[in-house]
Amino acid sequence: MLTQALLELADKSTSLVNNKEQGQTGFFQNATNKNNLFVATKKFVTNPKNQQHLVTLQNADATPKQKQLAYTALVNQLAVEMQMPITQVKLLLNNGNSGSYSRDTNNIYINDDKQNNTASAIQVLGHEASHAQDHTQDQDANYTNSKNYKDNREEYANKAGKTTTDLLKFQFDNNDIGALATTNSHTGNYVNTNSNNRVINPIISETIKHLHKRINQG
Repeated sequence: MLTQALLELADKSTSLVNNKEQGQTGFFQNATNKNNLFVATKKFVTNPKNQQHLVTLQNADATPKQKQLAYTALVNQLAVEMQMPITQVKLLLNNGNSGSYSRDTNNIYINDDKQNNTASAIQVLGHEASHAQDHTQDQDANYTNSKNYKDNREEYANKAGKTTTDLLKFQFDNNDIGALATTNSHTGNYVNTNSNNRVINPIISETIKHLHKRINQG
């Protein structure tokens, strides 16, 4: 974790010390965040209560309900380690974005139509969880609308999503569970996710592309 955090010092979203106004995460905080992701993915995979969720993440034909439950269980374990409010994950369809985090509902939304496999969905989940953490830490700040802040937090969220996916794959391998599903049949999507679309669409005002102006880019 320290080595990866050290390498990431070359990125715009990280620096030697925290710089909240610029949206930069300091070296030690970055290393801590990565360790928290490691701990969270390990606890998720090794908790017997999550056995069915692990099966879901390996099943290309999992239903929207099964995926929502599995993703929510994972993100709530992330929330414990990242010290942010417990949230839920909802699936959406054709909203133009791969995923979103809403301050209005405190939910993470994943566009299942754009996820070709489980790893892709987990990357979106980790990305949006990072934005949820930003909101928890910076919600009352007066600098969150600056371009530098938004650009740097977006870059950092991209890294968080990739790290979440890599660590979950590692935990699956390390515990001899197998592989995440490499395809996604989108079983039952149009029947079971339209209600989520009806909830989120009014929140975004005109179009889903404006969602990130209100809630964090991502």
